[in-house]
Amino acid sequence: MAFTLSNLLRCDDDSADMWIQGNVGCSTHRGKIAGTGSLSIPSYLCYNNKGTYPLAKLEVLYNDDCPICRREIKHYVGLSGDDVTFVKITEQSAADWGLTEEQAAKQIHARSGGNVTVGVDAFVSVWQRLPYYRSLSMIVGWRPIKFVTSIAYRKILAPILYAMHQRRQRRQ
Repeated sequence: MAFTLSNLLRCDDDSADMWIQGNVGCSTHRGKIAGTGSLSIPSYLCYNNKGTYPLAKLEVLYNDDCPICRREIKHYVGLSGDDVTFVKITEQSAADWGLTEEQAAKQIHARSGGNVTVGVDAFVSVWQRLPYYRSLSMIVGWRPIKFVTSIAYRKILAPILYAMHQRRQRRQ
């Protein structure tokens, strides 16, 4: 559906320039919406002035001891602004996610709105929030491609990275 200002209402929330489709409002912008009164709607119907849908804050749990992971996350940090929080794996941070350090180090984990994703799904969650990666998130998120990439990540790439992590830990 094409969004035009003629089929959108302006959200009266001063904290953001939001436009709301039809006569509805989002959970982030509850309250008065262009004279329609107090409404609550799903956030996916919100459309901001940048032409994107606001997503719930994303937290990513990653292995900072892994040089490949660290380099990739550093790149993502430069692109993400405040949309994504990257959390290094520690005993405490893993416990906050209900994981051990070992479980957390085996694959990347992402959490948004109480939903935890792991592996390729976590990467897709990150990429959805990064400029230049949104197209990749749609391609990899397509079910047949996600099926193949998930197997490749879970059975080949993640075990190789984890084995390298274990070797580094033994040397220390």
